[in-house]
Amino acid sequence: PTVPARRARPGIGIGLGIAWLATLLGGPGAAPARGAELELTAFGGGQQTGDLSTREGSLELSGSALFGVGLGWRVRPDALMEVTWSHQESAASGTGWDGPERFDVTLDSVELAGLLETRDGRLRPFFGLAAGGTRLAGPEAEIADGWWLSGSVFGGIRYAFGAHALLRLEARASGILLGEGGALSCSTYPGRCSLALSGSVLGAFSARLGITARF
Repeated sequence: PTVPARRARPGIGIGLGIAWLATLLGGPGAAPARGAELELTAFGGGQQTGDLSTREGSLELSGSALFGVGLGWRVRPDALMEVTWSHQESAASGTGWDGPERFDVTLDSVELAGLLETRDGRLRPFFGLAAGGTRLAGPEAEIADGWWLSGSVFGGIRYAFGAHALLRLEARASGILLGEGGALSCSTYPGRCSLALSGSVLGAFSARLGITARF
């Protein structure tokens, strides 16, 4: 008899990312930080989101602008923790029970991230991991419980203009774990249009440019 292939478990990767964040917060051998240092970042850019699987077919989300803010604090001379919020408004197109549908979807993400700088100086390459939650919503409705587990891996450069200002250029790949049984309303009239979700991972890629104030 044929043995069915095991499905990938993307949640394991997010769990490993959370464990890595914990080591930055105070793992064995962590060097003390250089002193109290807070960072406030405002960023913008663009994000391309993948297709969303529904029981009626594939739901396409268009690429669009993204913006957000982040608050970071240094935990080691070469590492920071940060909490970020990002917002994207996307157009979705798919097929419902009544035929083709087109409507708006918003994505809001709140994540805790660990950022590791690979060298000191004015120009600082970095990479990091993040874990948190993402909310997907349509007009006057949310997808199931609204919030889904999400995670991301990112990297880029941070350029210091001085002691209190940084320019940040970043590329980020994200994944959102969607469960079975949710439904996305695609009509301003509740119950008129609903697309049933099938369990999947919604992927996204973004390019971001940010300005950071350091205190």
